[in-house]
Amino acid sequence: MPKYLFIFCLLLISSCSSIRGTPDQGPVPPGGSLAPEAIFPHKALWSDPANHGKFVVDNGTKLCAGSCHGSDLNGGSGQSCKSCHSLYPHDVASGWDKIDGHGKYFRENNGEKVCATVCHGGDLKGGYDPAVKKACNKCHISYPHTDDWTQSGHGVFVKSSASYSECSQMCHRSGVPEDLTLKLCADCHPSYPEKHEDKDFTDDGGHGDLVNANGGIDSSDCESCHKDKKMCFNCHGSGGIYPHADNWGGAGVHGVAYLKDRTLCQTACHGKNLNGGISSVACNGCHKDYPHAADSWPKAHGSHVLTSGGQFDQSLFDTSCAKCHGSVAKLSQLTKPDPTQAMPTGIAMCISCHTNYPHVGYYGWSLISSKYYYDYVDHTWAPDGHQDYLLSNIY
Repeated sequence: MPKYLFIFCLLLISSCSSIRGTPDQGPVPPGGSLAPEAIFPHKALWSDPANHGKFVVDNGTKLCAGSCHGSDLNGGSGQSCKSCHSLYPHDVASGWDKIDGHGKYFRENNGEKVCATVCHGGDLKGGYDPAVKKACNKCHISYPHTDDWTQSGHGVFVKSSASYSECSQMCHRSGVPEDLTLKLCADCHPSYPEKHEDKDFTDDGGHGDLVNANGGIDSSDCESCHKDKKMCFNCHGSGGIYPHADNWGGAGVHGVAYLKDRTLCQTACHGKNLNGGISSVACNGCHKDYPHAADSWPKAHGSHVLTSGGQFDQSLFDTSCAKCHGSVAKLSQLTKPDPTQAMPTGIAMCISCHTNYPHVGYYGWSLISSKYYYDYVDHTWAPDGHQDYLLSNIY
């Protein structure tokens, strides 16, 4: 019996004698060979992952694949890797490196805990692998995600990367099996990443179309990434052109801004000719005759405030002109309206060119009892107003 036991031991030693090296020696250089010391019999504490695990990480599994552990490492005369590591060696040939391989397993089996071993590291950043080739972030740059990932972390990462491509090419992409589909950007951000990385997105017709299609900036969820709407001012007027203020509709607000720099409105939003553009909000929606035709308006503007009988119609003026040019004022000998102070827009009033127009009344000195006695009275233009105006301005 001792004879046969001795022969068995010789065969066992012989079968492992081709496996050489020690876990202390590190990886074998390309084209090199292991140190002469045989790794079998295994050192004390060889079962500690820091010993056999590190050896495998450094040198690969080829040196372990023999009669002891089996050519496929499923066990021979010695233990199978799978007796402790149920998923190792990973079946790369069957797609372990794909999303429906390790990705599926990771998602369905609490991978952050199950995979946090000395192989991949308790933090999944590579463990004792000197090349960090077993770390998640070797392929998935942003994983494991930071604790604040669902709040601000993912936005910070995308912004610092200047692209969402790392996310869209790995886990958060379309076209993966339905049971593995993770959240897409658009699940929380309706307008992202649609068109954002198109080369024309910064043009008016790019982001402007997108904001308009989503019902405006508030419903487009722009602020979830672009925290302050004021960043729009970088391109849309440093004085706060867009987003428009709540009182933007007042002539003293949008009118003043428009006159200061008309080009800020002549964009894809309202159209180069201010006919509505992608917002469908045109000047002539409120200002019937605006923009004025530059070539014909000087001669034609008068007809827009006259009745068919050629008389001044204040209601037409108030509807079409007053919003920008100010309401009509009664003429006065002593207190004439200042032609330079019409509306906050600074647009000239009628009297800038027509010194006694429009004819709506006269407020001034009037002869009421004798040619020597005057009082300051308010007259309609006809019949007394225009007479008093002519008499008061005879010189």
